[in-house]
Order: sequence, then C-alpha cells, then structure tokens
Amino acid sequence: MRNTDNAMRDASSGVDLRQVRIGRTPEGTVFEAVCAVLVLVSWVAVVVLSLRGESTDAGVMVLNAVGGMVVTVLCLAAAYHPLSMINLPFKPRTVGQVVLMSRMARVIAVGVAVLSLVQTCMVGGLCGETVLWICLACLIVATLVCTLSVYRAGRVLIQNHENKHI
Repeated sequence: MRNTDNAMRDASSGVDLRQVRIGRTPEGTVFEAVCAVLVLVSWVAVVVLSLRGESTDAGVMVLNAVGGMVVTVLCLAAAYHPLSMINLPFKPRTVGQVVLMSRMARVIAVGVAVLSLVQTCMVGGLCGETVLWICLACLIVATLVCTLSVYRAGRVLIQNHENKHI
C-alpha cells in the first residue's frame, strides 16, 4: 500500500491541501453575479426570439440555454471544491495553486455563460457564426492561460522555497 499522505501536502509549508477551504469572497460574488446576469440575458433572448417568431429553432435555443446554465453552475460550484471537481494535467502542490484553480473555474464559468448567450443569439439570427468561433477561441485561450498560471504558481513557489534552503 502506497503512502499518499505527502502527496496532498503543500510543498513549501506542509499544509494539508485537502483541508484548504474556499469560502465566499467579494471577487467570487462578482463573478457569480456576472454569470447570473449573462444566464438571465440568455433566457430573455430565448423568450424574446421565440415570441417574435424570427427563429424556427426555439427548441435548440432552449436546449442551449439549459446546457449553458448547467455548465456555468457546475463551474461556479467547482470554484468552491477545486481539488475534487477540477482535473488538471498535474497535481497541485501549493495552497496558492488551489486558490488559482478556484479563480480559473470562475473565469471559465463566465466564458461558458458568454458562449451560451452568443450561441442563442446566433441561432436567433442576431449574430453570425464568426462571433461564435471568436468566443469559443477566447474561452479555449483563457482556459489554457489559467491552467498555465496554476502550473507556474506551483513551480515558482517551490523553486523559491528550495533556494532558501540551499
């Protein structure tokens, strides 16, 4: 049987990462409010475009709004439980990385909410496909940049800690 106790400890301070709790912060509240507004606007767009009869794909718009809302809520929930809900290609080794993972989940939630709104507008004929592709590319880039930031936060802190002990 392997000893995994050290695997979840902060590499610089020895704090057990499983004990790190992400609570409500003003920053988190702002992200949640922005997501709520974007999801609400998406639903208003679905209702308005469906009532106007300008789009024959009301069902597609509803499914898109539901899907966008569910994924946005899951991303916001992941911000409070980053170690159990976020899967990165590396193991977080510091408390700072866990905090950045929380922020990453919130940034992705906003991106998903914007993407859902743009998809609804595209199906409703309010914007073109190019806008959708631009939003998708921005979401992918944001995800990659956030993941790299989380990775580098661990490397920099570990290197600084190791240099102090030389």
